[in-house]
Amino acid sequence: MSKKRKIFISHNYQAKSLANLLKASFKNTDYLEADWLSDVSTGREIQEVIASKISNSSTVIALIGDDWSRWQEFETQKAYESGKPILGILKPGTEQIPSSIIQERKIPIVRWNYNEIGAYLTGSKPSLEFQEGNAELVESPIIKTNFSDIYQELTEYLIRNPKAMYELEPRKFEELVAHIMQQYGYEVELTQQTRDGGVDLYALQHNDFGSFLTIVDCKRYAEEHPVGVSLVREMIGTMHLENASHSMIVTTSRFTKDSSALAEQYKYKMSLKAHADILQWMRGIKPNKGINFAPAAPDATKLRRLLKP
Repeated sequence: MSKKRKIFISHNYQAKSLANLLKASFKNTDYLEADWLSDVSTGREIQEVIASKISNSSTVIALIGDDWSRWQEFETQKAYESGKPILGILKPGTEQIPSSIIQERKIPIVRWNYNEIGAYLTGSKPSLEFQEGNAELVESPIIKTNFSDIYQELTEYLIRNPKAMYELEPRKFEELVAHIMQQYGYEVELTQQTRDGGVDLYALQHNDFGSFLTIVDCKRYAEEHPVGVSLVREMIGTMHLENASHSMIVTTSRFTKDSSALAEQYKYKMSLKAHADILQWMRGIKPNKGINFAPAAPDATKLRRLLKP
């Protein structure tokens, strides 16, 4: 029997289901063994743990999609530096490659096809040619926008109708949080949609004591859908990778007991903000900054325009 090989699979949280499909298919063979990160500790040791796992693996698979994360960039770079064979797999529907490392290192790429994946890993197809046409570097991942004029009316409406926040499109919710933080004096940068790697906003604050960077992950979830501990764990790692001063997860929902307990361990570095906190932020915006708190009947046409793309 062939000696089993350990396969390190690099994937973002959104691609977990696809990674599980790969894991299941590997179990049905006599030569593959999946190596997972579900037991990775949090905090400053996470990069060392990842590097160790990659070092002990024989092959690294990178699931490539629009949700490519900075952790995947780190993992791919470590694999390249360790001289490990790397295979990039395009997730279904993906046409562009959001990683400069994938392109610069000429990492072989195949589409989501078990036959091609298996052929590479078994050695029957020892090398794959990188096709330049499959890779396009995206422009700067940061969009700088002033949201004050766009979101004044929406903020006014949500203060009077808190439940309407659940009707916002996820991107609208990100822009709303950006607007609120701008009103509190932050310089806010919004990342490209679907290419944020767990960071939706970069919020920079300057004062006489220095400059402080907060990274923000926005989750527009239904009221009954809480944010779990896995997202908090990922944000802690991203905070260290980004070398940020502070991290924050903002949701229209709430947080599980485990996620709150983990965040409490980083209470000076991480904040969890739920629906009630967002409303408190909006109420705290001073009227002289343009918010009109006088009661007004909602304009149905205008409301549809504000809530939807």
